[in-house]
Amino acid sequence: MDNVKKIFRENALIILIAIVIISVFLVRIISKSFELGRRYSSSMMNNSEIPYIEHKYEDNEYKVIDMDEFDIINYYYRDFINKLVNAPLEAWDKLSDDTQLKVFGADSDEFLVTVKKIVTIKTKNNKIEKYKKENGKYTIVDSEDHMYVIEDNGVWNYKVSYLGQSKIN
Repeated sequence: MDNVKKIFRENALIILIAIVIISVFLVRIISKSFELGRRYSSSMMNNSEIPYIEHKYEDNEYKVIDMDEFDIINYYYRDFINKLVNAPLEAWDKLSDDTQLKVFGADSDEFLVTVKKIVTIKTKNNKIEKYKKENGKYTIVDSEDHMYVIEDNGVWNYKVSYLGQSKIN
């Protein structure tokens, strides 16, 4: 018996560390088992459990998503405004050839000067106030009264014409 007490006294620190490690390990295992048991349940669904089902798409498999016309225009507008504020040369690439040539004389430096004039603190938060569709083109007036025409040529393949700052009546 004295040998056992002597071994415990000499190795007390090691035994204490081992007990702490085992305790932490057991607490983690128990907490993980409680987390795995949590699932969404609703009284509206007669307390049935809804597990998460992960679906991995195969090659060339897709899910059709219907989008509202306004959502598409809004995505294109937000993308263009984001480029206008953060990377004006990328916005220059999104401008239609007519706008580049007729409005800015095919000079990106003139476009950059115009961008500095029209971009304000509120520009990033602009919203589409009005829009109309004619011949596959969308004329947009935003909350700062800037007028754009967005021509959709396919998924994320769009061109923008900047018409200035006015209102559609």
